[in-house]
Amino acid sequence: MQQSLLFRKTEEYHENELKLLFQKYNRPMTSDEVNKKWTSNMPESELNHLRLHLSWAMGINAFEWDRQTIGEQTIVQLQLGL
Repeated sequence: MQQSLLFRKTEEYHENELKLLFQKYNRPMTSDEVNKKWTSNMPESELNHLRLHLSWAMGINAFEWDRQTIGEQTIVQLQLGL
């Protein structure tokens, strides 16, 4: 029971960090627009943090994905409501 609580708290942490990174770097032109290349100017260290949080949210390894794929998959996860 305690292990499952720890796992859920870890999932919540990674989901929240994924949202925060998206909010920090996405700069849409209008409220309805999402910049599909929002990761293009993200520093590599921040991109690696995004990879980590996205890997947890999706349950797969996102460390070999390029910037655009990471950006697109983050948007998909956020649209799914994590």
